[in-house]
Amino acid sequence: MNSGKGEGKLNYRRNWRLNQTCLARQESLSEEQVERGLAAILAADVAGYSRLIERDEVGTLARLRTLRRDLIDPRIAEHQGCVVKTTGDGLLIEFQSVIDAVRCAVEVQEGMAERNAQIPQDRRSVNSPPQP
Repeated sequence: MNSGKGEGKLNYRRNWRLNQTCLARQESLSEEQVERGLAAILAADVAGYSRLIERDEVGTLARLRTLRRDLIDPRIAEHQGCVVKTTGDGLLIEFQSVIDAVRCAVEVQEGMAERNAQIPQDRRSVNSPPQP
């Protein structure tokens, strides 16, 4: 895997932008004040990631970066989500409401279905929801 300095800076900048909402919430709390609330956590990962990486590491990583930039990250921001943690193929995302989390997940899945329509099944990055 290529984990050069340029890619690390890009990931840092992207995560920094996406986490502004979380940082603002944390900074608003003083040491004497504890704010409690409910949150919805969305856990997502790429189905068949190991198989895809084994088959085409460079292409898979490039497609995943493109998906994050063009589809996934904008939907997270649109629904006021906050990326809590990233792994090679997964995300933990916090939302202030279950409705926002579900809407984000559905929109990402619908976007993936559109993108996957032209891609052979064995090269798809994420499983698409079944079509009616």
